[in-house]
Amino acid sequence: MKSMAEFLKAYSQALTEHHPGGPPQRPWRMPVVVSRQVGSGGLLFAQALADRLGFEVCDRKILEEISRRSKVPEDLVRLLDERPGRSLEVFGASLLRGASLSVHDYDAVLKGTLRALLQLGNVVILGRGANFLAEPGKALRVRLVAPLKVRIANIMERCGVDEKTARQMVHDTDVERAKFMKRVYGQEESSPESFDLGLNTHKIPIEQAVRIALDVYEFLARSASPPVSGSGQVTP
Repeated sequence: MKSMAEFLKAYSQALTEHHPGGPPQRPWRMPVVVSRQVGSGGLLFAQALADRLGFEVCDRKILEEISRRSKVPEDLVRLLDERPGRSLEVFGASLLRGASLSVHDYDAVLKGTLRALLQLGNVVILGRGANFLAEPGKALRVRLVAPLKVRIANIMERCGVDEKTARQMVHDTDVERAKFMKRVYGQEESSPESFDLGLNTHKIPIEQAVRIALDVYEFLARSASPPVSGSGQVTP
């Protein structure tokens, strides 16, 4: 997969093109959205689950699509990604580089991209508040958490930093993500009933968490159907 644009285009065509007298070339399959606390293993979980389902993980590729749609360099887009406190930095950098990306523009393109992915299906979307947009029964909505001490230990190992630095990284990320969700969706976090499955990765290894999620996915998928809004077409 070279780009998010190619991904959206290919999936859109596969869902809307039919063989003569036959079913769609690639039938819609219920997407998965993963909300995670930093240090809880969200990326590992999303990648492993996507591999088992034969799906694409949409994480950084979402930023690529926002960059393409807004015609703004991806490094500037990254400054706003789940980090609302850097909007002034983006504004200054945009002026210097002749680009234009407002917070409103970013939020609008982000929501449009996430809605397109949810409608097309066959994806695992990591973070960025996709759970706020996913309709119950039309996506598996998963929340990953872990105790603070476990999250700090995981960040220490992953980033090669000491405990004090890891603790600060976890704190800063938690605060930034809460502000991001409040700005984009009007809520700092989803209530527990907004998820179909919650997993504490302290005592549940990622491999077992994926198996549990697959069982829940198969159960929900029996009655799942594509979102009714739109035709499944996405402007690439």
